Amino acid sequence: MKPTPSELADTICQAIADQNEVTLEDMKAGRGKTGPRGITRVSDARVIAMDALRSCTNMTFQHIGEYMGGRHHSSAIWAVRKAKEIRERSLSIK
Repeated sequence: MKPTPSELADTICQAIADQNEVTLEDMKAGRGKTGPRGITRVSDARVIAMDALRSCTNMTFQHIGEYMGGRHHSSAIWAVRKAKEIRERSLSIK
């Protein structure tokens, strides 16, 4: 049986939350757990999750924002751009 879009989003985001040692609830709510050098693990995980939702599902930026705690669609657009910058930077370092 094919998962619903909401179930797929939950699965993707839960995997990202687990990998980044944050909770899905924190990721959606925006509560922060600060990691090394003051980088907020929650916001980093959220950026990765929003990018994954955009590339792995047919969710619109508006739906991604709503799913991630009622954020504005521009937050999802920013997250996808930020994830692209991070990927490009990490590739140029190698």
